[in-house]
Amino acid sequence: MKARLYILNGDIGVELKELSAIEKEDILISSDEISSYTIKYDPIDSKAECNVPVNVSYIIKGKIISEVKDTEKKNSDFLLGNTEFDSSWSKIPQNYYDDVRKLVTTTYSGLNLSPETLNDNVTKLNSRNLIKLKYWMEAFFKVPERTAILELIKNGYTELHVLENAYAYLLEEKGTTGDGNGEFNLVIKQKKRFDKKYIVSIS
Repeated sequence: MKARLYILNGDIGVELKELSAIEKEDILISSDEISSYTIKYDPIDSKAECNVPVNVSYIIKGKIISEVKDTEKKNSDFLLGNTEFDSSWSKIPQNYYDDVRKLVTTTYSGLNLSPETLNDNVTKLNSRNLIKLKYWMEAFFKVPERTAILELIKNGYTELHVLENAYAYLLEEKGTTGDGNGEFNLVIKQKKRFDKKYIVSIS
């Protein structure tokens, strides 16, 4: 199973002018960087002002990459058809689809994607993603909303989970100084809760 995470700024109005360049960037966490995921559904406090029955969180365990193993290169997200989107994407709002396509194209644009150069590309993008995640957490009050789309590929099926008004609730990094390997834990929750929820599963 493969998982990708897209974090979109979208149209956040005048506050966008107050953000630094890196805070404005969308984030693409590739399947190379995701070890496992959990989608957690918690009951919402009856006193909470919301109109959905559950509180959804994404819990992502990821890799801090210092080197891509040879055994992993052939299945790398970076070397596969990473710009192709199946019909599942037509079931969610068009602006999300457009933003994700732009994000993927921008991320991979200009990269020399070959097994020989893969290691440098992945480690650089991985480091950049961790920096952007940190800025996202620190910009909690400056960014009123973001959209987090979790794309799962299960046995030939694509499943999309769209979490609107998302924020980074937790970001932890764990590493070893000897070989540079490590992992990060990311928890994404919602600031506000709406009745819009898009889950798509199509072959």
